[in-house]
Amino acid sequence: MNLLIGNAIALLGSFVMIGIGFLKKKEQIILAQCLQCFFMGLSNLVLGGITGVITNLFTILRNLISFKIEFKSNVKILFIVVQWILAFVLHQIQWINLLPILSTSIFTWYMDCKNPITFKIVVIGTLIMWLIYDFSIQNYVASFFDVITICTNTFTLIQMKKRAI
Repeated sequence: MNLLIGNAIALLGSFVMIGIGFLKKKEQIILAQCLQCFFMGLSNLVLGGITGVITNLFTILRNLISFKIEFKSNVKILFIVVQWILAFVLHQIQWINLLPILSTSIFTWYMDCKNPITFKIVVIGTLIMWLIYDFSIQNYVASFFDVITICTNTFTLIQMKKRAI
């Protein structure tokens, strides 16, 4: 039963993720991403993915704080370190459980990257980590949308690189 409920909640989060693609204002995108992370975090909780819950909660917090302060290196490091400490305190130290935290740490570090090609590569790499994690906790809906998002980003990256040559 938890498998169905968790995947149904992930479907709601995935629909929000798709809807984000239609938004134009940064503030709307950030708030919608908070809603997406709420659903994905809840889905992870139902499916037993503790580090998925941690990273989604920190993403919501990061996004809301980004309205108030600029994310300089010291703030990024604080966010990254606290997530890692929580993973260890909650005994989530198996490599599969560390993937969401590693993914979110990398994304947090590069979130203000100015080079669009580098940023696309970061998005693809971090999504691959989420794909492996989502599949391991049987979040099949999220895995499906991870694959689609990896494919669309890879396609766009190839197009960007062709234009740069």
